[in-house]
Amino acid sequence: MGDETSAALEWKEAFALCDSKGDGKISGKELGKVMRSLGKNPTEKELQDFTKEVESKHGGSVDFTTFLSFMTREMESGGEDELRAAFSVLDASFGTGGTLSGRYLKHIMQTQGEKLTKEEAEAMVKAGGGESIDYDEFVNVLLTAGTK
Repeated sequence: MGDETSAALEWKEAFALCDSKGDGKISGKELGKVMRSLGKNPTEKELQDFTKEVESKHGGSVDFTTFLSFMTREMESGGEDELRAAFSVLDASFGTGGTLSGRYLKHIMQTQGEKLTKEEAEAMVKAGGGESIDYDEFVNVLLTAGTK
């Protein structure tokens, strides 16, 4: 868990450093800076797409939770530790000991980042185990689904 925690803190710190207004949000242009500071290398096309999405779907800026969804999309295969780190940030916020409620996950998936439909979010919660989702197991489900 130590590596995951330090990765989560690194993500949060990089996000905070680019939060120039101090309002807990970053712009689409700042999103690329944060990603690159974390060792990701999105293409110019991806950055343009991210910026367009931030402008059109998020009112020009994203909070940390939405940032996590962008980072998840950018992660290369084998990003298991980074996915766990993203979930551990949410866990740290709520102190749930490695689990997320299905209701909360469904809410996040329908309201943050690349929004899922109600049916897609319900299927994701079901795949994760229902009402109490162990995020380590859920990461394995996501990674397995991504290889099919």
